[in-house]
Amino acid sequence: MRTFVHDRWFPLIEIGLILFAGFVWFVGANSLTIEPLFIALIPWGMRIGAGDRPFRRTKLDGFVLLFVLTAAISIFFAYNTHLASVKFFILLTAVLLFYGLIGQSRRDIWWLTSGLSVLAVGIVLYFIMTNDWNVFPADINLINELGLRWMQIRPSLPIPLLHANAAGGILAMILPFQAALFIYGRQAGNRLLRRMAMATGGVSLFGLLFTSSRGAWGALLLAGLIWGAWVLSKQVGEKWQRPSSHVFGLFMVLLFGFLAIVWLVFSDRLLASSTLSSRLLLDKASLELLFDYPFLGAGLAGFGGLYSQYVAVVPFFEFNYGHFFWFDVILEQGVLALLGWMGIYAGALWFLSQAPGHEIYVNLRTRKIVHKPKYVSDQPLKLGLFRWAIMMSMITLFAHSLIDDTLYAFLGMPLLFLLPGLCLLLAKEQSAAGKLKLRDIVGSRVFMVGGGVLAVIIIAAVIYRRPVMAHWHATRGAAQMARVELQGWPRNAWDTGKNVAALEPAASYFEQALTIDPLNRTAHHRLGLIAMLNRDYETAVFHLEAAHQIDPDHRGIVKNLGYSYVWLGEYDKAMLLLADIQESYQEMDEYSRWWQLQERPDLANRAAEMSRRLS
Repeated sequence: MRTFVHDRWFPLIEIGLILFAGFVWFVGANSLTIEPLFIALIPWGMRIGAGDRPFRRTKLDGFVLLFVLTAAISIFFAYNTHLASVKFFILLTAVLLFYGLIGQSRRDIWWLTSGLSVLAVGIVLYFIMTNDWNVFPADINLINELGLRWMQIRPSLPIPLLHANAAGGILAMILPFQAALFIYGRQAGNRLLRRMAMATGGVSLFGLLFTSSRGAWGALLLAGLIWGAWVLSKQVGEKWQRPSSHVFGLFMVLLFGFLAIVWLVFSDRLLASSTLSSRLLLDKASLELLFDYPFLGAGLAGFGGLYSQYVAVVPFFEFNYGHFFWFDVILEQGVLALLGWMGIYAGALWFLSQAPGHEIYVNLRTRKIVHKPKYVSDQPLKLGLFRWAIMMSMITLFAHSLIDDTLYAFLGMPLLFLLPGLCLLLAKEQSAAGKLKLRDIVGSRVFMVGGGVLAVIIIAAVIYRRPVMAHWHATRGAAQMARVELQGWPRNAWDTGKNVAALEPAASYFEQALTIDPLNRTAHHRLGLIAMLNRDYETAVFHLEAAHQIDPDHRGIVKNLGYSYVWLGEYDKAMLLLADIQESYQEMDEYSRWWQLQERPDLANRAAEMSRRLS
């Protein structure tokens, strides 16, 4: 076993097992929990059996641990603990991939790049085999027509679909590596790698076109513009005898100034776009939900039910995620998880900047790395080219994360920490944990900044201890309420209030919160909803009016308050709130029939009257 563990192919096999486990989790999300973890941990068990460490330590382990701990804790806050557990294991797969990449040898970076290229082909195949162009139509009519025709002849597979935006984001992230593989294959005279890059790159471009993900194309374009500005700044800097970094900074100011002008000139037209307006509404909804769960998040895989129930106020599925990566992480795991993620990426970029600037070579026969070529078979590894691919991919990922959530949405992706792992692989010597002395830790900038931030948090918590304690009780109540109301979500039917007694523990949390802070929005909002289920609309209006005064733009509060006015017969007040709620007319029409089935003809008549007024 020890010989096999130290074989040069063993780390590459480990990467394959980890990705396979993540794929099995994603496909079998409805039935699997911990089972695929045993596949991913086979290499760790073999290393331990051979007397080796299971993984390579890094100086970013603290940030990784912070991210994993917040993910584990957030399972207990989730309304669907099964899906939350599946997402946790997929995120754990991303962490295992991170450490698996660090354990690779730099002589195999182009083999890894080839594997990424093949992975992109697999993503394209998975997307075109699962996407439903009836439910998720493409933005380009021709592509949508081709997709609909393809659906008529393709086999039906019982596996979850991969959303077009997620597929497009991953393909855009991998394309720079395929371009680098093509350049390396041409420079090294490797016909196999060059042809592989051309074939897989062509498939990736085809898949990216078929996803019609404008965000992914825009992120790639922005990455290309920034790279072009860097190349041009070096040339202009030499000509003007100025530091290229200064010229590059000037170009960045001009580029983003131009983008700002474009936004100001065409903002009305852009905001009129249904896609952009829906994204902005989702961002706003995410912020509204964030204030309900300000500490440890609302739980993994929780956006879909929470948004539908408490913001959109509909009993059916609308969105699985908020489309803004940063908000999604904070909502599900809390702000500490985002700090952990940022620490991993920021640290990885710093290590990448410290990677060896000199070229290294690999002997094609012995596969040994040398710093100076001695034989004809010594070939340069082109670390600078690989670094360029990482940076281009990073820029693409960061730009895309502002408008869509590729690697974390819904159940997440095993590729969440792919790029940091590649950064540390390239900067192997600098990324090792080593032995740090206490005085080095205390004197480090990270310790000083982190200590200062922690001190500010503690001081703020002491000064605002009453609102903080109220938020804590309200958050516990919100989590308890979601577990009751969203059990078996989506139900595709309005709640009849039969299960309202199960909300009494949540109501007690909200009452404690209001005892401490009478201006707690979450407590007023949720107590208003519980009163509506009890058909006590006077109490509902009392709490919802208080919540509306605190947050007049919260869509869920506005809609529920408007409906409570309707059930009390106060149509003029309801009209002021529901006029901008597009679905209210149709829902009132449905409610006029639904209340008849509930044997409440009085409320049915009020719904019919409100429907007439809204029309």
